[in-house]
Amino acid sequence: MTFVNALVLILFLVGGGLVAVMVTITQRAYKKDERSPHWVVYPTAKGERPAIPAQPGTWTLLLDDAGQKKIQVIKEIRGITGLGLAEAKALTDRFPSPVLAGVDHASASAAYRVLANAGARVRMAEIAAEPAPETPAGLYTVYIDDSGDKLIQVIKEIRGLTNLGLAEAKRLAEQTPAAVVTGVPHAAAAKAHQALAGAGARVRTVDAAGHAMDTVPETTAVSGLFAVLLDDTGKKKINVIKEIRAVTGLGLAEAKRLSEQTPSTILARVPHATATDALDKLTAAGATARITEAPEPEPR
Repeated sequence: MTFVNALVLILFLVGGGLVAVMVTITQRAYKKDERSPHWVVYPTAKGERPAIPAQPGTWTLLLDDAGQKKIQVIKEIRGITGLGLAEAKALTDRFPSPVLAGVDHASASAAYRVLANAGARVRMAEIAAEPAPETPAGLYTVYIDDSGDKLIQVIKEIRGLTNLGLAEAKRLAEQTPAAVVTGVPHAAAAKAHQALAGAGARVRTVDAAGHAMDTVPETTAVSGLFAVLLDDTGKKKINVIKEIRAVTGLGLAEAKRLSEQTPSTILARVPHATATDALDKLTAAGATARITEAPEPEPR
């Protein structure tokens, strides 16, 4: 073999090896890990994560490890979620932690890149769509489409309607749309609908065929007159006195007397809506109160 032939052979082998290396790097820049349902993105030559092709469905972004740049990761979590410092730090102290839940693929992918470039180990998981609950004929399902601004009040109503724990009720209020009660009669569905709507949620009630229950009234008119009775002031006496003054228009001395001489009548012979409003204010202040039908006035 001549020197020229040997040189050509060496150049051919070296060139082929370089091409093979480049193909391997290119193939590893992005691929799906067949061992799991999570999309895995490998770093590029510069160490950055490339964009992930858009996928349908609803996704969760999980933080598996904060890495060595924990402060930077906390900062990025706050920017992504709007959480305070303490809440963002809590996510980096326990793993796995859901940074985003119930978002589209583009939002999860963008957050993935930000956290991965900050040094965190993250992954994306698709949330399986839950089948719509089956409702027997003549029965109804009450959905929350949006919890509104009064999330705590909505969670409280969900717990009262379902007997769920705090975590489960909070999940229903946050991951909307969600079925709160399923397969209940018209009267129970109407009651749940009004309770949730009254708490500020956007609610819809449907029958087994998916038709909206258009007979749910926004308010229930109750005839007759009612009295509001204060049974116990509770521990927050000042707050209760303040509410007594607000619902009755009494002065400080009269309101204080009513709060001390229990049981006492706060309102007498008022419409049901007025009595209910006063009851809500008193109980929210920490008092124990109740509504009763007002007795007929004695004839003169």
